[in-house]
Amino acid sequence: MKKEDFIRSKVKSIEKCVKRVREVYDEDLMNLIDQTKQDSIILNMQRISETSVELALFVVTEKLSEQATTRSEALDVLGEKKILPIELVTVLKTITNGFKHIALYDYESINLDILKSIVNRYLDNFSTFTKLISEYENEGAVSQE
Repeated sequence: MKKEDFIRSKVKSIEKCVKRVREVYDEDLMNLIDQTKQDSIILNMQRISETSVELALFVVTEKLSEQATTRSEALDVLGEKKILPIELVTVLKTITNGFKHIALYDYESINLDILKSIVNRYLDNFSTFTKLISEYENEGAVSQE
């Protein structure tokens, strides 16, 4: 798979999961209480988080030829290179690390207020992330022509 195709594929996957979270949650707290819908929201948030990390690591190592071995390092490099604003980097690091922890250790005890806050306040950050990564990728494609 070409680098551009990999980036587009990951962006599309993140956007699809963001859309699915919005559809299932539908700004209705009852949808967080419903176990099936809650599972869908959590699993899609985990996919968003993991795919965002994969994309960040790919951009850092393959496009920028920088070293990054952790999710935090990859996001930090994107901030240092001004591809992402530092505020966005901070939010993404917090959320991706949080969902990694949930996935590995504590899936059953997720606090619904925290989940609601993440969906209401932070979900759009992933859309911003994909937009900025796509813009970076498109600028690189234009400069190579």
